Amino acid sequence: MDSQPYRIRLQGPWQVVLPDGDVSDRREISVPCDWLTSVGNLSGMALFYRRFNRPTNLVDQDRVLIRLPDQVGQVTRCELNQQLIECESDDPCLFDLTPQLKLSNEIMFAIEFSPNSDNQGTGGLWKPAMLEIHTS
Repeated sequence: MDSQPYRIRLQGPWQVVLPDGDVSDRREISVPCDWLTSVGNLSGMALFYRRFNRPTNLVDQDRVLIRLPDQVGQVTRCELNQQLIECESDDPCLFDLTPQLKLSNEIMFAIEFSPNSDNQGTGGLWKPAMLEIHTS
């Protein structure tokens, strides 16, 4: 992979399901948005959803990854189009979307966070997630 990927910020409209909420009850939020603003003072696992289109002008050798900002909380699951995506290497906030990428996509992150814990940082999508296009 090259050292300087092209980046696309996934900011603006996302949807969130609150801890212990029903997955059919999605609330719209605008990213960047920290945990307290998007989820409130609730602890537990929230689900964050975003739709996006496949980046244009990709060639077969290109890889498309998504990177979450640090201090989001503990990422316990990532799905693209309802397919599980494993984290890339030892980085718990980097996921390779290439094999599951379609023209129209929906990403989901399950993030655990406790706003009352001093050691977890800001929590939530306090910075936009970034699509990274790596060329060969």
